[in-house]
Amino acid sequence: MSPAPRRRPPRRSGIPLFRIGPITVAADPSWFIAVLFIGWYYGSALGPQLAPGRGATIHLLLGIATALGLFASVLVHELSHSVVSWKFGKPVYRIRLFLFGGVSELSEEPDRPLHEFLIAIVGPLTSLLLGVALVAAAIGLGLSLDGGPSFAAPGRPIALAGVLLHLGIANGILGVFNLLPGFPLDGGRCLRAALWARNGDLLGATRVATLSGKGVGLLLIAAGAVFASFNDLFQAVFLALIGFFLHAAAGSSYRATRLRHSFGKATVGQAMTPTVVAVEASLPVDRLVAEYFLRYRYGAFPVLSDSAPVGLVSITDLSGISPDDWPRLRVADLARPLDGAAVSPHEPLHRAYRNMAESRLASLLVVDEGRLVGILSQRDLQLALLSQGAGLGDSLPNE
Repeated sequence: MSPAPRRRPPRRSGIPLFRIGPITVAADPSWFIAVLFIGWYYGSALGPQLAPGRGATIHLLLGIATALGLFASVLVHELSHSVVSWKFGKPVYRIRLFLFGGVSELSEEPDRPLHEFLIAIVGPLTSLLLGVALVAAAIGLGLSLDGGPSFAAPGRPIALAGVLLHLGIANGILGVFNLLPGFPLDGGRCLRAALWARNGDLLGATRVATLSGKGVGLLLIAAGAVFASFNDLFQAVFLALIGFFLHAAAGSSYRATRLRHSFGKATVGQAMTPTVVAVEASLPVDRLVAEYFLRYRYGAFPVLSDSAPVGLVSITDLSGISPDDWPRLRVADLARPLDGAAVSPHEPLHRAYRNMAESRLASLLVVDEGRLVGILSQRDLQLALLSQGAGLGDSLPNE
């Protein structure tokens, strides 16, 4: 017998770790690999120097503590973006940590060049100030700038001072790196803000900043090749990976901006399909297949309970479930909850597109004051693009 299916929330990359007020901090699986790898690297490099004779286990723990401190610094960097973004009315509800750092997921992009600049610049400035503070703390604990003890007084926390010194240097590097004029780095966003303010053309400014971002990515890849020629494989691989990531991120960020520009000021209510075929939550799954999926040929249906929308069921929710189990299961057993799958008809269409992309849903329910008033599908998004005179060259979210 197939295992009973579970309700699935809207899928978003990352594993939630904790919350800071309204902001959820999540981590990609790559983040855990990065903590272990950076921990091993720092442990092997710093451990023998700061804790001589303490053994490999202590050295590894020291390295992991340094890696966690590094990502804590990245989190502070992202929180600074979030605070300023909230100040300008663009809430940040999620910060995602991954292999190469972190990203603050803004609910909406800034709509003024000055706001864009201030949200972007505060991150590198925070990292640089944090770096100076950590280096000062390390020196205060008795470490010289070359990483060695500046005195031999017993009881001084030299290991802690060494960790703080390296975290201070890492924050300085993080701040300077993020100032590079390559979109979507903070420096690239500052460049875009300056061009946007000068020419009044967001899309054109994004195009220039994107080209700069791709150029910075290629330079990092080339720098990695140089390090490889000197047999410094760690630096070579690290720089090359960052270069490839930045090059790809620049392109995807530009495509997202172009799509937002193409949707213009259209709202969900203008693009949605108002005639909706819905299913009851109590309907058996075998009837769902026969009477809805096979009859109407739609990929997803809203789910109602006592005439109120409660979720969305799509054909992909049937995957992994044996047809023998269909008669005993109900639509409610498969449906995704309404949270994350619903949007207001007054919402800007570009924001609904972003919600659809983040949740990886093929359709969103359009709900107004608790009533189901329509459904927004990928086809509706494509038609909206055509109505705005845009092409369909950019991919839309797929289920």
